[in-house]
Amino acid sequence: MNAFGGQYKGISQTNSIPLPLPPHLTSELNAEKVSTLYEGVNTFLLVTNLCAAMCLALVWQQLSVDIVTAWVGVMTFSGLTLITIKRSCSQSLDFVAESDKYKKYFLICTTSIGLCWAGAAGWIGLTGTSLQQAIIFSVIAGLCIHGAATFATIFTAFLTLAIPSTIAIIVLLATSTASELFPLTAATLIFTGFLGFGALNYSRAVQGALIARFRNKALIQFLEQSKTDADKLNTNLTKEVHRRVAADKSLKITRDKLASVVKDHAHSLEETHSQLNNEIQQHQQTAEALKENKEQLSLAIGASKLGLWDWDLENKHIYHSRYNELFGYTEQEMEQFEGLLTPLIHKEDRQRARDILTSHLKGQSDQYIVDYRLKHRSGEWRWFEDKGRAVSWNADNKVTRMVGTRRDITAQKNLEERLQLAATVFDSTSEAVFVLDHKFRFMTTNDAFVKVTGYEREDVLDKEFFAISSTDNTNTYAEILQNLQDNGCWQGELLEQRKSGDSFPQWLQINAVYDKQELVSHYVGLVSDLTARKDAEEKLKYLANYDKITGLANRSLFNDRLHLAINTARQSDENLALILVDLDRFKNINETLGFETGDQVLMEVSQRLSAVALEADTIARLDSDQFTVLFDNYCDMKVLDNIAEQIIYALNKPFQVNNREVFINASIGISLFPENGKEMQMLLNKADTAAHHAKHLGGNSYQFYTEELQNVSVERLNLETGLRKAIQNNEFEVYYQPKMDLSSGLITAAEALVRWRHPELGLVSPAEFIPLAEETGLISAIGEFVMQSACHQAFSWYKQGLGEIIMSVNISAQQMRKGNLYEVISRTLHDSQLPAHLLGLELTESLLVENIEETIDMLDEIRALGIEISIDDFGTGYSSLSYLKRFPIDILKIDQAFIRDLENSSDDAAITRAIIAMAHSLDLKVIAEGVEKEEHLAFLQKEKCDMVQGYLISKPLPAEEITPLLQQNHIVAVG
Repeated sequence: MNAFGGQYKGISQTNSIPLPLPPHLTSELNAEKVSTLYEGVNTFLLVTNLCAAMCLALVWQQLSVDIVTAWVGVMTFSGLTLITIKRSCSQSLDFVAESDKYKKYFLICTTSIGLCWAGAAGWIGLTGTSLQQAIIFSVIAGLCIHGAATFATIFTAFLTLAIPSTIAIIVLLATSTASELFPLTAATLIFTGFLGFGALNYSRAVQGALIARFRNKALIQFLEQSKTDADKLNTNLTKEVHRRVAADKSLKITRDKLASVVKDHAHSLEETHSQLNNEIQQHQQTAEALKENKEQLSLAIGASKLGLWDWDLENKHIYHSRYNELFGYTEQEMEQFEGLLTPLIHKEDRQRARDILTSHLKGQSDQYIVDYRLKHRSGEWRWFEDKGRAVSWNADNKVTRMVGTRRDITAQKNLEERLQLAATVFDSTSEAVFVLDHKFRFMTTNDAFVKVTGYEREDVLDKEFFAISSTDNTNTYAEILQNLQDNGCWQGELLEQRKSGDSFPQWLQINAVYDKQELVSHYVGLVSDLTARKDAEEKLKYLANYDKITGLANRSLFNDRLHLAINTARQSDENLALILVDLDRFKNINETLGFETGDQVLMEVSQRLSAVALEADTIARLDSDQFTVLFDNYCDMKVLDNIAEQIIYALNKPFQVNNREVFINASIGISLFPENGKEMQMLLNKADTAAHHAKHLGGNSYQFYTEELQNVSVERLNLETGLRKAIQNNEFEVYYQPKMDLSSGLITAAEALVRWRHPELGLVSPAEFIPLAEETGLISAIGEFVMQSACHQAFSWYKQGLGEIIMSVNISAQQMRKGNLYEVISRTLHDSQLPAHLLGLELTESLLVENIEETIDMLDEIRALGIEISIDDFGTGYSSLSYLKRFPIDILKIDQAFIRDLENSSDDAAITRAIIAMAHSLDLKVIAEGVEKEEHLAFLQKEKCDMVQGYLISKPLPAEEITPLLQQNHIVAVG
């Protein structure tokens, strides 16, 4: 067995001796093998590193820094690891054990060195000159020969070095097609074979010499030990002869004396035999009594359900009785724990039991008493109590024996837990609980009783229940007594006083408790303080009728008052006016400035409405941003016109909230009784219809309900219904408007624009259905359809070889707010196979200021895909340099409002020029949309605008019509 655990069965046994090596010489032999191996490691590493340096110098100009670094790193790390293994083994007290421990690491290091030289041979063999190849092959051959000598004691180490490096050379030569290398290949194979055979024989010879030397050493030790044993044997034999002679003389004298003693003892033996028979009879009687006592003790222990244990600490043996009854385990199963129950004890109790036992063993307690949970054979946790004490000690005053008893206290523990739980529930319940004896005297109360009544437990103990009442409830107490006698229970509401004298409403409940003889033994009562509930009822009553933010009447109270006003007006033949105020863009305030700011705005709105409509019958808040004002018996229409205008004027004034000015508008709808309807819901619906029409006209205005408005509402409803069906029936189409690069004059991008082909109305203008889609929430589904269609079309153009046309898609506010825009884009790009850099997104300025931080994070993720981001309609919204700096933007798109009159308006020209200069200073590109005249194009070219879009280039076209335009564009670009 060598130092790494390998056996060499082929070693010659010519000089072997019949005796096996003693264990200590076997260890010395293994240590000698490892020592011989490690003596040559430093020299081998030195030679290897010199050869490596020479080879690196030879091919330095042909290698990259990365290859050199990797090669040198592996060589250096392997060499340092070998030296570290040698040092660790040398410093260890158990040299051979450490060598076995590091066996695999040693072989990995030699393999790594062999693979490094194999790599070097392969690289130079493929790229080097004949001289370089000869040198590297010679170096590897020399290193293999040197390794055969260095690793002679461990042939495996030599193989891990030689096999990778030589195989690399052989494979390189064998795969070469040059005929002049065939002799060299044959010579290399012959050399490799002789090298391996020679290394194997040399390794066998070295190990055989070591084994022979140690066997000779073992033989010499054996002969020396044999000579020493023979000398001792001769000395003992001489002593034995002298002792034998002396013994014969003494034996003769003793024989004579023995004869005399035998006679004397024969008589004594007869007397002793007689006494022994008497003692045997007494012992039998004692054994029978002991057996009877043992049976009685077993019966007593069985009745008490105790288990006995006897612990011999010196022999580490514990005797347990009643295994199966207590633990559910058989004696054979308990032997698996060596008598110790520690593995079965609950981990939370284990340390406490150990500490109590240790304290007793140290003499710090008179008795060992502990309770713990133990896992029963059935799998359940049971409680046990151990009692015991030390009964025996050794000379060092250490306990050598303990005895004790054990019992299952699970039922007792469960009872204690139930009692504790009952006490905890009694003390911790929020309701006041008390217990009376059969004469209605207080026995105990819980903590809540003190909080509810103010009476401490000491104030009421042994006092009658009715005596502590300071309220005149004589009739009620008589009723309570009568019900307790008849039914055993009573409950009801009382007005009582606390100890402090404060009155409070309470709910009292008393139940009788009966003993086994069906006689009343106790009364249990419960007192609930109804003060909070009464307050809550009042608050709920208020909240049920009034808005908690504004204090105005809510929808419920308003409906009641409107219903009452209609009935009154119908009976007295009077008129009513219902004004519905719908706040415009109030949702944006909540989303951008927060709900707290929105609530403050609502309170200010309610105050302004109350100040304007002083003569109103009712002002109410119906919804989050809807208010109503009810006028009964108004004078004429002019009064209503005046009030509506005053409301608009009042709400147009800025709201000062948290040092910020907030502006809102209102759309007002007015319906009249009885002209527009004689029922409450009809008046509300028609006022809402009028308000929606005012909002559709731009807001900040008012409208009276008319039949024409009803027709418009029906049309909008039909349009909304058709819009929802259009999504299901695939009635949408995508048109594409090209964008031209001014520097090259080529079409490099296109914008995807949605169109609705209604089955009856034909093409519906986007101006009609896009606002409706945004209002109804359908814009998100339409936007996803446009993105999918546009990406598939862009990939089709890309696949046709028409160039890299960047497809721009407009993103709606709803798509941004949903928060899944990144996932939608990623899925669409994956489905369409369109490269990400060929997709662009166009966002309006208003989208950027909603949830700024979340928007920045989302756009950063999208832009990381390579998608370019444009700001559409720049200059018409919240134009600010701050967001241009913060947001990941690539392009500014100048709104067509600045381009349309560019040749006539100096202001538009100045604004356009400023936008282009500003964008370029921020490294942003600029696109001008709405280019319809040559004058527009000339101006933009002069100002170095990057791209243009408009009817001058092309109007929006279906894909089949724009494809020829792109084909012609591609021909121009290639030409």
